[in-house]
Amino acid sequence: MVVAFADAVAAGAVFDPGRRGSSASGRRGHGGLASLAVGGDIHSFWANDVRVDFDDPQARIIAPEFVGSSITSPGPPYDRFAAWLADNPHIRFFDSLQRGYVSVDLRPQRMEVAFCAISAQLIRAPR
Repeated sequence: MVVAFADAVAAGAVFDPGRRGSSASGRRGHGGLASLAVGGDIHSFWANDVRVDFDDPQARIIAPEFVGSSITSPGPPYDRFAAWLADNPHIRFFDSLQRGYVSVDLRPQRMEVAFCAISAQLIRAPR
């Protein structure tokens, strides 16, 4: 899957999912500055909208957030997480069934993100 965000012109926002409210509201006064949130360590692919107010689905989007999967570690339980999607409209894409990585093509006027799934999960044999 490829997700493109034409208005993302700068990268580098540090994003802590445990502090979404404070992180998002702190970006409010930055005018035309585009931010990008990049995450990992949850072993699944995500594409999300970072909003000024997560309790308001109509709140202004201040950044896209992309989370990469893993090559060898299993992901979280797909069915459990998928059941929460309807209550979280800021989540645009989620997949914990695939292993892989994220590729980003960042240019001054556009950004293209590709979630790249591998064909086989690598498993280390016990020694």
